[in-house]
Amino acid sequence: MKYISIYQTYRERGGSEEGGWYYTVRDKFRDLKKSFSSEAEVHKWWERIHKAMANDSDRYDRRLEAHIFDGSHGPEDNSDQSHYE
Repeated sequence: MKYISIYQTYRERGGSEEGGWYYTVRDKFRDLKKSFSSEAEVHKWWERIHKAMANDSDRYDRRLEAHIFDGSHGPEDNSDQSHYE
């Protein structure tokens, strides 16, 4: 089974060391309440989601991202901050 989770993303400053660094914060915005049993079904919904997000993602500082997960919905926080700690 595959699941799609939608995240609101934005950049945060991580620190000043080595000239400063940033990371992407991904807070869960919504889970699709549907599991997908085939790749074709996932891709159909994926296209719909991306069209809808394109209408909402015109801010320079925040945007929406969709991610596909196997077996369960995505985590509440899908940030990449852990890569820098």
